[in-house]
Amino acid sequence: MAWALFFSGGEIDVVAIEVSATAAVKLRIPSFPAIILSLKTSLKRCFTEVHMDKSEQLHLPGSGYDVLEKVLHAYARFGTEKVNLSDVAAKSALDKTQISRNNRFLVDLGVLEGGKKKGLTEPGLRLARAIANNIVDEIRNEWKALLLSCSPVVDILDMIKVQKGVLSQDLMGRMASSLGLTVESKNKIGLNTLATLLRTAELTDLLDGKVVIRSSGLAPVTESPPEIVPPSAQQREVQRPPKVPLLQEGTTSWPSVHIDLQVHISPEASLDQIDHVFACIAKYLRPLSGKTEPDV
Repeated sequence: MAWALFFSGGEIDVVAIEVSATAAVKLRIPSFPAIILSLKTSLKRCFTEVHMDKSEQLHLPGSGYDVLEKVLHAYARFGTEKVNLSDVAAKSALDKTQISRNNRFLVDLGVLEGGKKKGLTEPGLRLARAIANNIVDEIRNEWKALLLSCSPVVDILDMIKVQKGVLSQDLMGRMASSLGLTVESKNKIGLNTLATLLRTAELTDLLDGKVVIRSSGLAPVTESPPEIVPPSAQQREVQRPPKVPLLQEGTTSWPSVHIDLQVHISPEASLDQIDHVFACIAKYLRPLSGKTEPDV
């Protein structure tokens, strides 16, 4: 009995092929199925790494979540300015290697951008400022938005959802498999940090020893619509123009009249609301100018 590997649609299958017992003895193979299984695992890993789209690969963080927060707090001091590792190290009191080990993950997640010099993106700046000011709700929402925009992270969440929860002791292995990685010592810190981020963003929860998707975990983060505040009674009161005295005897011109019109519009008002305000203004001021038709 011999074994062969076949590729089909990105999958690797092992099938048995009958050969002579003499040939197997001559090859002196003690455990042919075990060797093939090991070879299948190695080839599948290589196949995954070769065919995975570079844009979809996710580098794991190189430190725990506490170090990740310190790195972002330090970047927040520079706004969106692109800076060197030494600049960030000076602000955070961290070693440059600790910062560089996390930068690739932060770039993949859309928190940082740039080459040798890196700076915060707009979403990254919001997250970093929330961390700097310890605003828990904003930290959760910003992490959630960033994680849900990362395809490999969404794949992990889909896997947990399809499995209807994963035992906490199996989560690291399942996450590694989803990312095309193995549970090696060099990956354990990053996998643990990624699991912490999923909990911090309230995407996952622990229920009866299983890591499950929160009921609102995969819902996109949406901003609340701007509140439209109705005008007060004083604002609704129409101010009548002052009465202009009739042309007095012996005068040759009308007296000068100056009218100030103040319009207060909320910065959260929509364009349609603003257009409506000015349409109303034109409607009520046009009779004062003596015109009956709108200007073209």
